Amino acid sequence: QYPDSDQAKAIFARVIAVEGPTTLTFDPDQQTTKSLKNTGDFAEVGPTTAGFVVQADRRILVSLYVVSEDFGAGLGDASMILSTPATFHRREYLLYSDPTWTASFALLTASIGTVVAVDQALVDV
Repeated sequence: QYPDSDQAKAIFARVIAVEGPTTLTFDPDQQTTKSLKNTGDFAEVGPTTAGFVVQADRRILVSLYVVSEDFGAGLGDASMILSTPATFHRREYLLYSDPTWTASFALLTASIGTVVAVDQALVDV
């Protein structure tokens, strides 16, 4: 979300099979394919502002695309992140935002059950 607004930033998520065949499960369920037959096949979710969990029976790569103001989602440029496996998650991250920018955004991902805080304030994930 951007400051002083209740308009959430929409995302598209692409879940790519690192090896096939791969079966996906989503919580809550998403209206997309759940069976990826070959390496490189993908399922796409979105646009959505709702969070979800994706699990797979084989390795996957999850790419998240945050839409821009051209999409009608308030201020901001489009961005993309590649999620990392939970084994690579760190306990702390240092984020920098230029103080002259009108607004700054962070897309947070975490393992289920993780407590997340930004500047010592708990974040509802």
